[in-house]
Amino acid sequence: MTYYDKAFRKSLLELLTSYRKMLEQASVASNEQNYNILVNEKIRKVDEALKIVKPSTFDFLTERKIEKLQADEYLKERESEIQKEYEVKLELAKQELRESIKAELKREREKKKKRKREQAAMDMLPALLKNMQTSGGDIPTNETASSSDGEVKSDEQGNDDFTDFPEPEFEGIE
Repeated sequence: MTYYDKAFRKSLLELLTSYRKMLEQASVASNEQNYNILVNEKIRKVDEALKIVKPSTFDFLTERKIEKLQADEYLKERESEIQKEYEVKLELAKQELRESIKAELKREREKKKKRKREQAAMDMLPALLKNMQTSGGDIPTNETASSSDGEVKSDEQGNDDFTDFPEPEFEGIE
């Protein structure tokens, strides 16, 4: 683009804007459709000329200022790349943390279940001993049985109906 001085551009802008205003008034005043189409076409061409004549920010920039703008643009792009990488790493870390917490909670839940079963077996032991003493040493076959290592097992041991330790849910946790 050829460079024109500021005064020339200013006078040309004034002429084009006044011509555009005149065309707009003619368009509003006329009822004929063909005339309005012609006026609108001229307004579009004047708008294109106004864009060309309008002083650009690059017209007054030195080489050093252009380099600074390029460096700023590069830094903005780099910042957005780093931000995206950070978000991906953050999501991965959140997922890993959720999985480790879930596994730890599951281990704790299993330990509590095991303690509860052992406590239930210990609570049943005095009743079993008392029952064995009163019945002459017969071991009940249907309700409970004793294993070779002395652990008391119940028919209901296979059921997992511990409702006081619910499974953790991680949906919606940030």
